[in-house]
Amino acid sequence: MSENEIYVSLDIGTSTTKVIIAEHTDGKLNVIGVGRAPSEGIRRGTVVDIEKTVEAIKAAIRQAEDMVGVTIQRVVVSMLNFQTNLARCHGMIAIKNENNEITANDIQDVIESAQAIAKPSDRETISFESCVYKVDGVEGISDPTGMFGVRLEVEGTLITGSKSIVHNILRCVERAGLEVTGMVLQPLAAAETCLTKDDRDFGTVLIDIGGGITSVGVFDQGQLIDAFAIPVGGSQITKDVSIGLNISLRQAEQIKLEHGYAYANDASTAETFEIDVIGGSKPIIINQTDLSVIIEARLEEILMMVNDELVRAGLNKLPNGYILTGGTTVIPGMMEIAEQVLQARVRIVYPDYIGVRHPSLSTAVGLISYEIEHGEPNELQEYEDQSVNAPQERMKEPKAEEDKLVNKMKKNVWFIIRITQN
Repeated sequence: MSENEIYVSLDIGTSTTKVIIAEHTDGKLNVIGVGRAPSEGIRRGTVVDIEKTVEAIKAAIRQAEDMVGVTIQRVVVSMLNFQTNLARCHGMIAIKNENNEITANDIQDVIESAQAIAKPSDRETISFESCVYKVDGVEGISDPTGMFGVRLEVEGTLITGSKSIVHNILRCVERAGLEVTGMVLQPLAAAETCLTKDDRDFGTVLIDIGGGITSVGVFDQGQLIDAFAIPVGGSQITKDVSIGLNISLRQAEQIKLEHGYAYANDASTAETFEIDVIGGSKPIIINQTDLSVIIEARLEEILMMVNDELVRAGLNKLPNGYILTGGTTVIPGMMEIAEQVLQARVRIVYPDYIGVRHPSLSTAVGLISYEIEHGEPNELQEYEDQSVNAPQERMKEPKAEEDKLVNKMKKNVWFIIRITQN
């Protein structure tokens, strides 16, 4: 292995679990390993089967490890914005140092004071997006480290998730033999890949249409100001095609990707293909328009559900429009149907790195960018430096019980505190 910094992300999606290994050198990101596995134990953003989720994590990790020839120990993990809350909060402490110089410990203390006020007992902290500090009443301070004062205040956004959902995800990752260096809300991770500084500053809605969930993040004035999820995605389109054409789910997914078109008005009746109808004696021929009508109906519903939520929040008229990403956006005609439904400017964005130029990987790649800025590189071991059985040893379930995991969480071992530089 090279001496470059190595980072690893784990994106546990509703349909697919993805792992990316990347090296960072001279300010450049180079993806060197990718792993994928079906997420059999996840439904609508929550763990419904721990063992199946653990197996999916192990399979994706091993695939990425095999590409690079290393054993992964630590990962940064995405958190779907399903049953998550964003709350504005304020914290204040007195500086107790003899010389009144503000230290990193003081910043940690004031953030914890803000979290203690804003977090209900049934919620778990995912991250604290710090907006601004005050020192002795002086506002607009992005990083007060080293400044002098007697009173430190912070105002920011506390992102919390359902305690059971967060704990179950962490438990699955731990049982896969991995240490979690941080959890990042899905829209924040995807934004690292998909949004520019101007996108964040001038009002943009980021829509990630995944397999089972459509995740939405709203950004303005440099901050995430709202986030929600719709429990519908590309998997529902596949089911619609399967039911509508009376074909298997496997064939429905195949023709969706090979012949599908999202905007029926632009689909072609001249493009035809065969399908094997369940119970039929021989294949039948249909055209792209027939397929497109089914796809368009579900996509229109998804986008209308997103729009309705934005209208309720008064966030449907942001000046910079909409950015779409996620695996479902690979269907041709996606931008046209989105612009028709949302009545606004729409762009489709995906990672621009060799080997991961696909919108389904936006969150996984974004996690790497987030970790580069806020975390620490991995300490990886090469296969050849270990016994043959070493990777399997690492995959064994740890002996720690749930109370040990909860104690770690209470000590903030698992979570990244993000200080946004304004």
